[in-house]
Amino acid sequence: MNFFALTLVLAFCVITPTKALKCYTCTSTDEAVDEACINDPESVTASSAITECNKKYCYSIRVEFVDPKGKVSSMSRTCVDEPLYKSMVIEDSTFRTYYRACNEDLCNGGSGTDLSQTTSSIDNGKAITIFVRGTGSGSTIFASLGLILALQMYLRLN
Repeated sequence: MNFFALTLVLAFCVITPTKALKCYTCTSTDEAVDEACINDPESVTASSAITECNKKYCYSIRVEFVDPKGKVSSMSRTCVDEPLYKSMVIEDSTFRTYYRACNEDLCNGGSGTDLSQTTSSIDNGKAITIFVRGTGSGSTIFASLGLILALQMYLRLN
């Protein structure tokens, strides 16, 4: 295979369009209770309820009071590059906090308490997973071309 053909094949493998991750984005607090955000994010009517994120994960953090049991103190649905916790429940004498991360479109729906609703595509060990997300911007193409040029220089020297 000649050098040009190899470069062309590598370019098609490396330069692929990517799409933004869609996440529910809303917030509910004690002062500004949004029942739809807490229980049914699909029904949130704000124009920003679904966001196309350039982040790695959709994320939800639900904080409930320990007493009275199940009363929601706050709920946040957003997108992040590095979640504080991917799947964790932390409880102290006052609050029970549910952290849920996922990486599929609109995966941070549901109650925020059910592990199976949010982490189906998260790898929790034994293998390395590399998530490559982007918005299809020119910077992705330039980075890919840089890799191709570096490979070409390497192949010419060897």
